[in-house]
Amino acid sequence: MKKSVVFLIILICSCLLTAVSCSRETETQEETVKEENIWTECMDLSARKNIRLVVIGSMPDDFDEVLAEINRKLLEKINTTISVKIISLSEWNVIYPLMLSGGEQIDLIYTAEWCDYAQEAGKNAFLELTDDFVKQYMPVSYAHTPEVVWDQARVSGKIYALPRTYTDNSSYGAVLIRKDILEKTGMDTVDSLDSYEEFLYKSASLGLSGYPFVAFPSLPMVSMLMLPKEHMLTVSQELVWDTDEGPADPEKLMFLYDTDEYREYCLRMAAWAEAGVWPSNAISGTIHTFRHLEEGRSFSAVVRMHEAQNYLDSLARRGYPAKIYCVLDEDAYVRMNHYSGDMLSISIFSADPARAALCLDVLKHDREINLLCQGGIEGRHYILNEDGTRERGPEYTDYVWSDWAWALRNGEFYPLEKKSEEVLRVAEEIDSHLLPDDEWPFTGFRMDDTAVIAEISVIRSLIQEYEYSFNLGVFGDETDVKVREFQAKLHDAGLDKVMEEWKKQLRMWLSETD
Repeated sequence: MKKSVVFLIILICSCLLTAVSCSRETETQEETVKEENIWTECMDLSARKNIRLVVIGSMPDDFDEVLAEINRKLLEKINTTISVKIISLSEWNVIYPLMLSGGEQIDLIYTAEWCDYAQEAGKNAFLELTDDFVKQYMPVSYAHTPEVVWDQARVSGKIYALPRTYTDNSSYGAVLIRKDILEKTGMDTVDSLDSYEEFLYKSASLGLSGYPFVAFPSLPMVSMLMLPKEHMLTVSQELVWDTDEGPADPEKLMFLYDTDEYREYCLRMAAWAEAGVWPSNAISGTIHTFRHLEEGRSFSAVVRMHEAQNYLDSLARRGYPAKIYCVLDEDAYVRMNHYSGDMLSISIFSADPARAALCLDVLKHDREINLLCQGGIEGRHYILNEDGTRERGPEYTDYVWSDWAWALRNGEFYPLEKKSEEVLRVAEEIDSHLLPDDEWPFTGFRMDDTAVIAEISVIRSLIQEYEYSFNLGVFGDETDVKVREFQAKLHDAGLDKVMEEWKKQLRMWLSETD
C-alpha cells in the first residue's frame, strides 16, 4: 500500500513537471516565433505593399528566380514585396544622380561615400532616420547596430542611411596576373606597384592578343594605383593623409587632386596609355575589367582580397590560371573598410517611408532572406560548410555571391568565403600593413559642408569633368598642362576656403574627442 502511494505521488509529480516543462517549452517557442517576426508589431500590415529598391552592382542570371523566393518570404513576414533596379558600375555615375534628382518614385536606394552620400544627404535626397523612427520601424537595427556603425553614417550629426554591419580589409594592395603572360615577360614575380608597372610595359611590348590591364572609366583607379603607392590614406571625401609625413595632424592633410603626387599619377597613366596598357578607346568602355580577364582580353587586374578567390577560381575554370601578389611597400599602411562604405537610404520620394524602413530591417536582419539576397539558393549557388565558411555551388556563376547586396551585409552571420592557402597568405601579408587604431584619430569624423556647399558643388563638377580622362591617360602629351589647369580651376572655385573649413572642423572635432 505504501509503495502504491509513493508511486502515485511520483507519477503526479512527474506529470506536473512535464506540464511545467511543456509550458516553458511552449513559451520559449512562442518567444522565438515572436522574436523572429517582431516586425508584425511595428505597424498595420494588412495592405500588401511593394517597395522599390535601387542598388549599384551586377545583375545575376538567376536574379528573377531568387527574387521570387525573396518576395515569397517577405510576403509571409510583412505582406510586402520588393522590385529591384540594379545600376551597373559602368553607368552609375550617369544614371544614379538622375534618379535621385528626378523625383522618381524610389523607396530604398544604395548610397556610400564614393557616390556622394554626404552631398546627396545635404541636398535632402534621403529621409533622416531619427531615433524614434528607427526604434519604431527598424527595431532589429535599433537593437543590434553598434554605435560606431551609426556614427559613420552621420552627416552634421544626423543619420540618413543604414550601413552594413560587416567590414573587412578591402584595401587595394594585391594584383592578379595570368601565369602564362608573366612567364612570357621573363619575370618570376611581382612584389610592388613598380614591378607591376614593369610587367605592364613588358607584356604590352610582346604583341599579344589582348592588353596588360583593360581599365574602364568607373574603376576607382586612384584608390588602386595612387594612394597605395604614395602611402596615403583617405580621411574623409577627398581629404588625404600622407603617412610618410609623421603622425596624423589636421594641418598636414591635403586635398587629393591638388597634390604633386596626383600630378605624377596622371603623368604615369598617360605613359601607360601611350604604351598600350589598355585600349585607346578605354574611356568609352562599359565592361568591367574582370569580364575582360575572364574572356582573355586582359592579362591582369588590381583586386581587393574579398574578390580574389572568386577571380582566381573563375580564371582557372576558363583556362587562364593566374597568381596573386601583394604589391604594398614595406612601409605602406592600410585601414579596415568603413561601415559607411555600403549603405541603404530611404528616398525622400518614397510613397511609404515606414514600410520601406520595415522592409529594410527584414532584408538586413532576417538571416534566411539576407542569405538569399547575398548568395541566392543554398546548394545551387553557394554551399555553407560546417565551419561557417561558404564555397561556390555548382551553379555559382548564375548568382555570384553579393553581386548587388553589398549594403545588406550583416556581420552577425555573414559567411566568409573558404580561401586557398595562396590567397590566405597574401591576405595575411596585407593585414600586416593595417595601421593601428591608436594611430588613426579620425574614426567617426565626417565633414559638414554646409558653410562651403557652393564651392564644393563647383569643385565636384570639375573633378567629374577631368578625373576619368586623367585616369585613362586621354590627354597624352598635354597631361601636365591639363593637370595644372585643373588644379588652378580648383583654387579658383574656392578650394582654399574649403580646406580651411575642413581643417577647422577637424581641429574642433579632435579637441572634443580627446
